Amino acid sequence: MKKIFRFFVFVFPFILSSCSNSFSGTFKEFTRYTKNNDNFEYVKGNGYYKPSEFTMDYQEIVQDWPYTDSKKQVAMPSTGEQRLLVIPVEFNNKSCSSLKLGCNTVRAQISNAFFGVDSKNSYYSVASYYNKSSFGKLHLRGKVADWYTSIYDIETIRNNRNLINTLVEDAVNDYKENNDDINDFDTNGDGYIDGVALIYAHEYENRSSSFWAYESSLSTRPNPNDIQPRSYLWASYQYMNAGSELSTVDSHTLIHETGHLFGLADYYSNDDSQTFRPLGGMDMMDYNLGDNNTFSKMLLNWTRPYVVTGNAEITINASYKNGDCILVPAGEWNGSAMDEYLLIELYSPGGLNKIDSRLKYNDGTQEFSLMNKPGIKIYHVDARVAYYMTFNQSPFIGYLDDESLEEKLSKYDDIGQKYYRKIDHSNTLSESRNGIPLIEVVDRRGQDYLKLGYLYGNESLLIKGKCDELISFSFNNGAILEYEINIKDLSKDKATIQFIKKI
Repeated sequence: MKKIFRFFVFVFPFILSSCSNSFSGTFKEFTRYTKNNDNFEYVKGNGYYKPSEFTMDYQEIVQDWPYTDSKKQVAMPSTGEQRLLVIPVEFNNKSCSSLKLGCNTVRAQISNAFFGVDSKNSYYSVASYYNKSSFGKLHLRGKVADWYTSIYDIETIRNNRNLINTLVEDAVNDYKENNDDINDFDTNGDGYIDGVALIYAHEYENRSSSFWAYESSLSTRPNPNDIQPRSYLWASYQYMNAGSELSTVDSHTLIHETGHLFGLADYYSNDDSQTFRPLGGMDMMDYNLGDNNTFSKMLLNWTRPYVVTGNAEITINASYKNGDCILVPAGEWNGSAMDEYLLIELYSPGGLNKIDSRLKYNDGTQEFSLMNKPGIKIYHVDARVAYYMTFNQSPFIGYLDDESLEEKLSKYDDIGQKYYRKIDHSNTLSESRNGIPLIEVVDRRGQDYLKLGYLYGNESLLIKGKCDELISFSFNNGAILEYEINIKDLSKDKATIQFIKKI
């Protein structure tokens, strides 16, 4: 992640907890998991429907790589009960005892940040957040191990990020030697630990240093008889404000990085020269703020959209309540989250958005917060899946809807050329095919604001009336928007959207 996002999160608890007492050093586990009451029943209305299932599974696409090396991501399942192994790490020249609050208290802070009750967190713990964001479809449990002492020193790790892969494997092997519950962390029986998090006892530094926060993957092979680590996150204890002697810890950064374990991409740009902010910062996978958007929730199998097929009026709840959203296809929809379309949701400053909408943040150049007013957000999603060759200077083969795709693939089969599927676009435009963003939000002020680097705010939200911002809109696949879109009614809890098919 970019340093700027860490800075936002790092200052956050000081704003929230300026009158707090010293940290008690105790862990209280989050156990009040809500249950999933949505069976995804098929819904049919006038000019719209809601599907009961998707035609493609996102995590299958994420993991679609024909080899077992580190390029293959093995995502943590995003529904059901999953388990995360968290290992605190100290170094041979910096022990946890050198931290201001000492080993036991910092370990308790880590436990609260991942698996603690809300009262022990200035926001929510990772477990609590994902249970709420998934509407009870995900129960993330886990364990914080004892401190692992690395054989490496700070200086050796700092300039050699490749060593962290070795460190992860060493830490997991040490856990196996001292614990007999490792199989509990492979809930789907694929031979891999569902997810591993290493929290290191050192301050975070800059992006070029190993002491940063990120998610990565090992090249280990699955083994049901000796389960192996694969996907892991690496972050400093300091991201939680651990050691600040506040009564609560902050988990924003850990929540974001755990999103990567499920397969979610960054919605900010990893290119420092890119000024365009496609989501304007306001998302958990962008600036670490608030709830996940409904595109992310579709990818993770937490919600289903209403799909527009003709003239219609559709009333939706605020998206944080149940994941309500409306999909306007770019031609014929392929039945999954991985296609091109417009996605409409009602943003409201409640639920997981509430805390971040009430606080002020400052990155050193500007002050901002998550929106504190309700409004409609319309996203242009281009998550089309394409086939790529594994070894070639021009590996792109074609999109799933390419009429000649089957013929192309059969030719590669004949010569033994391996290929795989992936979502073709990214919000880092230099890494995205044809410079197309994966997901971009419509700004009522005009898209130039986001392209110039401005953040999305209250004045960006769409309100009652005709959506003039979309009058001349066309999709990347060449299709023209077939509907006039009107916001007929809007409150903090519900909105009614009208779709009129153009003649």
